[in-house]
Amino acid sequence: MSVMLSDEQEKVIHEHLRKEFLKRNQIALAQAHKAINRELSSLGLPEISTTVLTNRINTIPDRVLKLKRYGSKAARQAYQIIRGRYVVNDPLAVVQIDHSVLNVMVVDPDTRECVGRPYLTVLLDIATAMPTGIYLSMEAPSAINLMKAFHRSVFPKAEYLDALGIRYEWPVYGLPLVISSDNGSDLKSMPFNWGLQQYGVEHIFRPVAQPHLGGNIEGFIGTIQAYVQTLPGTTFSNVERKGTYQPEKQAQLTLLDVERLLLEFILRDYVHDKKRRLLTSPMNAWNAGWRDNGSQPRLPKDPDRFRLDFLPFERRKIQREGLELFRMFYRSEQLQKMKSCGVKDVMLKYDPTDIRMVHISADEEIFHEARSEHFPRNPLSLDDWHEQRKRREERLQAAMNVPNPVAAHDYRKQILSEANRRKKAVSHFEALPQSQGCDIRDLSGPRGFSVPRKLS
Repeated sequence: MSVMLSDEQEKVIHEHLRKEFLKRNQIALAQAHKAINRELSSLGLPEISTTVLTNRINTIPDRVLKLKRYGSKAARQAYQIIRGRYVVNDPLAVVQIDHSVLNVMVVDPDTRECVGRPYLTVLLDIATAMPTGIYLSMEAPSAINLMKAFHRSVFPKAEYLDALGIRYEWPVYGLPLVISSDNGSDLKSMPFNWGLQQYGVEHIFRPVAQPHLGGNIEGFIGTIQAYVQTLPGTTFSNVERKGTYQPEKQAQLTLLDVERLLLEFILRDYVHDKKRRLLTSPMNAWNAGWRDNGSQPRLPKDPDRFRLDFLPFERRKIQREGLELFRMFYRSEQLQKMKSCGVKDVMLKYDPTDIRMVHISADEEIFHEARSEHFPRNPLSLDDWHEQRKRREERLQAAMNVPNPVAAHDYRKQILSEANRRKKAVSHFEALPQSQGCDIRDLSGPRGFSVPRKLS
């Protein structure tokens, strides 16, 4: 049943909805209802019911409501027809890469204490929806995470699966033609993109504000997140689902446990499930794609050089002590030969997970190893090295016997004050009147000396 309102009431409702309700702060209906009735009462107009206000809000087009209260991105996702999508027919023609924080807490394998949520890096083949590589780490996304994930994607995985005790097949390997990603700073890192160029892999960044172009890999990550929410220690995807569940107390899986469970889920379930877009499973699409092409994936000739090409690098001058990096010096016979031949600086590549050794090159083609001046027995990561230096500096600072600055300042004031008093005393003595002396030749002067008689 419609309710007839006066023009004054309609004007108050319209202005309040336009100025207050259709805003990004998303005020509640009850709050808007109270504010409108307050304004109506102040103008001496009859108040309205919640039903009347709801009916007026329902007359606002849904697209306008979504745009004003939730923003342009939400409006596009809800109402805009997607223009432009990946149409890829051949395996490894386009591989998408992305990161995500998994919704599960993991524990330390030794102490069993909760250490947080791991980061997942995923590569997904667009043509076949086949995951080509994954990498789990407790470290935030970086060039090293990208290198390790991409290395795992490119090379055969039999040894990797055997080491983890995974009995399922993952017959995926090879260099892609194109890597597609978002515009994250780590994905724009120089080491990763320099490595891609060495192997003829084009890197395409998705246009800003067009998330649908990354829908394939985001859908896969969403499937992974739905699976990890069945594991102990899950954080769930929102507060409502989490409720009173405490993931830190329920966590019991290590990072290795989560990696094994993810691989088992992917290789046992996901790659064999029929996908609507493919009309078959990712595993069948992958095998059929290469069978129809009559070709094989291409592999790098040298796995060790492949890994080296994706390491972070810097240019360093050759000093008398060697090459300095992170306040540590590196030396080798090859470095000495380079210096003797007049080479002044070199390219230096390092692995942040083990900085005991670096790789140096004068021409960026041939690399040689150089050892650190202190070569520990076990691998030394860059983070551990920084932590060691920090602890050592704190110990040295604690052991320093620094004089009390207040006492030193008082002692300085005392010395300056005494010097000032001495100067004033001398100045006062010089200002007093002094008696005048007599000329020794004036013997009849004030002392009354008699003049000697002349001798006859």
